[in-house]
Amino acid sequence: MKLTVSDAASKQLAGYKGKNIRIFISGIG
Repeated sequence: MKLTVSDAASKQLAGYKGKNIRIFISGIG
């Protein structure tokens, strides 16, 4: 279960960072 939780958490973090990058780029553009 620890592996599943870490995998889900890492996926959420990756998605969160991806959204921040998109917002950052759209802000510059």
